[in-house]
Amino acid sequence: MKKTMRKLLLLDADVVIDLHTLGLFGKINKAYDVCLTRSVFEEVRYYKKGGAKSMSFKM
Repeated sequence: MKKTMRKLLLLDADVVIDLHTLGLFGKINKAYDVCLTRSVFEEVRYYKKGGAKSMSFKM
């Protein structure tokens, strides 16, 4: 029997950025089917910490 993952819709880029900063995004991503709106995805995708691109996502 295939286990279905619960869906998690993240509507704020700050939440995604903070989860990455705290090292928790990977754990959340394993536990949930994480969904982002396009605007959140674009904002997080271009987030720079200390002048260098700090996150990368695959669609």
